[in-house]
Amino acid sequence: MNAALSRPALNATILVSVIFHLAVLYYIATAWQILPPLSQPTPPEHAFKVQRPEPPPPVVKDKPEPPRVQPHHVDRIEPTSTVPPLNLAPQPPTPVSPDAPIAVNAPVPEQPTSFVQPAYPAVALNGGREGHVRLSITILADGSVTDIEVISVSPAGYRFEQSAMDAVRKWHYPATGRVRTHVYVDVDYVLNG
Repeated sequence: MNAALSRPALNATILVSVIFHLAVLYYIATAWQILPPLSQPTPPEHAFKVQRPEPPPPVVKDKPEPPRVQPHHVDRIEPTSTVPPLNLAPQPPTPVSPDAPIAVNAPVPEQPTSFVQPAYPAVALNGGREGHVRLSITILADGSVTDIEVISVSPAGYRFEQSAMDAVRKWHYPATGRVRTHVYVDVDYVLNG
């Protein structure tokens, strides 16, 4: 070796030589796949995110159009005026075997024999809003209404559903001797002029 190299310079030369040879050996080892590369490749930027697909919408079968009720404004009756009594002839119940309740899942063809007009909610009236409510009810064997459930209301927040439920709860249908469940009733709230 050259005597002109000092001890620190010799050490630096040896260190650089060792690092260079290690880098060459590592390159050869990774090229021949003897060693895995130090860094993992980054995923491509156009990678897709996999998500659970949305379930398909439920199949809606054609159903007969339910009876629609259109509430209207009724003038206040003065205490001095009299209302003639409603004369309804009682209808005999249709003889049917008393089996389990019938799940109708549709509107029933007959109209209520005793009908209470739904009141137009003050919030909706003041806001000039019209609405629609669909209820599911159970008609008992004697024609009375129970188990009232709101299926849909639009628009929400105007108390249309409460008005419809309060009125329908007082309705009576013809007595059939059978319990009919899941009967749909549509109530439309329409402003006149």
